[in-house]
Order: sequence, then C-alpha cells, then structure tokens
Amino acid sequence: MSADPTPWRFRRLLALYPAQWQAENGDAMLGVMLDAAEAEGRTGPTAREALSTLGHATTQWRSRLQACRRDDALLRSFAALGPAAVVSGAVLAVLGLGFGELAPVLTGTPTVWGPEPLLGLTTTAVLVHVVWLVALGVALAGRARTARRAFAAAAAAPALVAVLSALTGLPQARVGLLGGLTVFGAVAAVAWPDASRRLRVVVGAAVLAGTATGATQILRTAAASQSSGTAWEFTGHGFYSVFGLASLGGLATVATCAALGLGLVTVWNRPGILTTAVVVGGTWIVVTHAGIAAREPGAWMLRPSDLLPFAALLAIPLSLGLLMTAVRLRSRTVRA
Repeated sequence: MSADPTPWRFRRLLALYPAQWQAENGDAMLGVMLDAAEAEGRTGPTAREALSTLGHATTQWRSRLQACRRDDALLRSFAALGPAAVVSGAVLAVLGLGFGELAPVLTGTPTVWGPEPLLGLTTTAVLVHVVWLVALGVALAGRARTARRAFAAAAAAPALVAVLSALTGLPQARVGLLGGLTVFGAVAAVAWPDASRRLRVVVGAAVLAGTATGATQILRTAAASQSSGTAWEFTGHGFYSVFGLASLGGLATVATCAALGLGLVTVWNRPGILTTAVVVGGTWIVVTHAGIAAREPGAWMLRPSDLLPFAALLAIPLSLGLLMTAVRLRSRTVRA
C-alpha cells in the first residue's frame, strides 16, 4: 500500500525556506498545516496557503541575507540593487507622468487617437505612475513593510492597465515603458532594505537629481524641435527622439557598460555589482532603445531585431553573477 502523499505535498512548501529556518521551525509549521488540512478534509495545500507560504519564505530569506550582509562583502555587493531600482522606477514614473500625461493636457495637444482614458489624460499608464509615486513616498517615509507591498502593486499595475486598455480600447503607454516599470517595481519589492534615514535621504536626492537631468534633456530637445506639435508626443516614435530619451539611453548605456566592466573584474568577491548592472542598467537600455525610430544622430539605437541577441548578451553576465553568488554561498555554508 502506498504511503500517504499529504505530508510530502506540504513539505514541498517548506523547501522554499532557508535550511536553518526549516531545521528550527519546519516540523512545527508542518504539523500546523497538516492539522488544518485534516480538519478541512484536504489532502494538499490551498492556493492561498501556498501564496502565503511563499510570501513568508521570501521574508525569511530577505531577513537572513540582510543579517549576513552587515559582515559579508559578497552580500553587501547587492546593497545597491533595491535603491537603484527604486530610483530608476521613480524617475521613469515622474518623467512619464509629467511629460507623457500632464503636458499634453496642459498644452491642449492630443498625442493619441481614440477615447480619453481618464479625466482627459493621455493614456491609462497614469495609474501606473501614480502608484509608483505613492510607493516612493511610503518608502522614503521609512515604512518598509508597506513600501514593499506598494512596490509589488506598482509591479502589477502595468499588466492591469494593459489588460484594461485591451478590453476597453483605451490608449496605453508603450510596452517598453510599462515593462521597465514592472521590472523596477518587482526588484524594489524584493530588494528594498529596511532603509536607514541616511539611505532614504540619498535615494530621495537621487530621484530629484535623475528627474531634473531627464527633464532638462527633454526640455532642451523639445525646445530645439522644429515641430511644436510633436514635442509632447508620448506614444509614438517621437517620444524617444523628441523627448531626448535617446540621449538618456546613451548615458544609460555608458553607465551600464562601466558597471558591467567593474562587475566582471570584481565578480568573485562582488557579484552583486554585476547583477545590479544587468538588472537595472540593462532595463534602462531596453526601455530607452527598443523599437526606436530616432531621427539624429541615432547612434545608440537598437532595432527590434537586435533585442533577442541583446537580451542573450545580458543574460551571460547576469548568469555569471548569480552563479558566483551561489558558489560563494555554498562554499561558505560547507566551511561553516
């Protein structure tokens, strides 16, 4: 007669936790889940139970890594991942809200054909930008747990507005912009630390500086444009060329390549630098380059056909950084 598979089904959930946590708390948690399942006549975990366990396991991994990071250069090298994602997403959201949504309304210049999505604004992406700014405010206020939930909502918002636009026919922002905000939101939700006041001040200052830099470049490029009608265009090709995001993409490319070089040199001791460059810098490059039909000079442009090999090229250093992390952590665990 075969053994009861119920305990095995619940033990698969426990495998999500760090080994030390499993050794200390696994049996007790397994007993509680089995008792609840028996009382409800179930032979396996519910979807809600699985999601709750996944969230709790993620919290345990984050707490473990943050505790180790204070004394470990390997884990400290990942310290910039969360703040960099927060800064990137916030800057992109501010620029998208200001120049993509509000400016067309203030200037009375329509940028897309079709019904108006929300109070006369340009696209449904206004909801994504607002959620992002709320998440930023909560993070800078020092409410880490609420901030993580807000960043998770920011990561889910682009998919929701995309579905909304598909069902209603309302205009939406370009997929590249929504995809970039999704990546930044997901990374921020996982990697945003329980930040000190000093780090929050630094992140806030970086958001202001990045927004000012982007806005300056956008205004300069728009002022130089011969056609005032396209200066506020958001969803067409002109958004990248007229708004100067091609130039911002060039800056992102240079910064990312520099970080990749530093990460490759220091990958054994600091793989987090390489990982951060790929996850954050690579996303910026794709957002500001993908599918762009820029005017001049166009030196930084990636054609749509370039995206697949470009993604494969970024996957190499990302895989290397994660592999080095796994090897180092494994070696340290064996020595311990």
